[in-house]
Amino acid sequence: MKNYNPLILIAFTFTIFLIVIMSAKGMKTFTKKLFSNLSIINWDFNDIEFRSLGIITKKIIIKNLTLIANDEKPMKINSKKVKVNGTIFQNALSLGGKGNPFIRSISFENNSTSKIKIIARSTGTNTNRNLLITDINQNKLGSLSFTSTAELKFLPINFKGSIFLYSENSNIDIYQIQLEYNSTSPNINNYNITSNNESALISAVNIINSNGGTIYINTSLISINSPYTIYISGTKSGGIIGIKQPDGSYPRIDFINARNKGSTESGFTITGSNKYIKYLIIENTGDNGIWISGSKNIIDHVITRYNNDSGIQLSDNADSNILNYCY
Repeated sequence: MKNYNPLILIAFTFTIFLIVIMSAKGMKTFTKKLFSNLSIINWDFNDIEFRSLGIITKKIIIKNLTLIANDEKPMKINSKKVKVNGTIFQNALSLGGKGNPFIRSISFENNSTSKIKIIARSTGTNTNRNLLITDINQNKLGSLSFTSTAELKFLPINFKGSIFLYSENSNIDIYQIQLEYNSTSPNINNYNITSNNESALISAVNIINSNGGTIYINTSLISINSPYTIYISGTKSGGIIGIKQPDGSYPRIDFINARNKGSTESGFTITGSNKYIKYLIIENTGDNGIWISGSKNIIDHVITRYNNDSGIQLSDNADSNILNYCY
């Protein structure tokens, strides 16, 4: 039986109060201060949503990234381990050959001036192959040339609309795509937390519960001081992803201060569906590290340690959840 602390109601009421009393201009400023105008969207083909695809023979949309293929010109997720700038990548999207915006291509929306970063390689020995970046009419926005050695390359893009990536000639293996931008567009629900800021985390979670989106935690530690669980709810796709730190570690969400104040709550309580927590360490909670009663959620590469109960617990009603490399 879960005992939910009444303080969560106080925190929720206070959040609503702030939103009501702030002017539109004030709310925009508040959001900027908390999240620094979100700067990163990351698609890693080692993520479980991608690596389970195998051979791709139809249009598939995952995390707002569209993969375009058919039976005659398929693409494939392959296990091809490489090391780039000290990071190991296990899986790649093999484009399979020459493409265009309508076949053997990748597409996503670009809403502002941005920088596209891609980790890829040519599968031809000693052969450079070009990855084209175009609009739907094949107007060239740029290109990146890759050798048989996997490497990171980037290209500034000043274009608003659908962008397509495809090979000019033969196969290219793509390991990761990253989109960096400065934008206050309300259509991009992602948040970048770069300091030990509990309020920023709680506020961002409240927003993705309603609107979906991703919270990127790019700091070594966030300390939780308030003795209540962090609720992740709603049905729109959204979650939290930790960013690898310069020393090779991943962000810690530490509840020791809350526990010392008498908290007997789980760290995170997931009652929604289509949510995810990835690449985080969750520690020192008053109960479970993560408690799940929702469905179709993903917990991927998460360490839950030093908690007062089991690290991850699923309720009787939990359904079709995926736990991958959790310790």
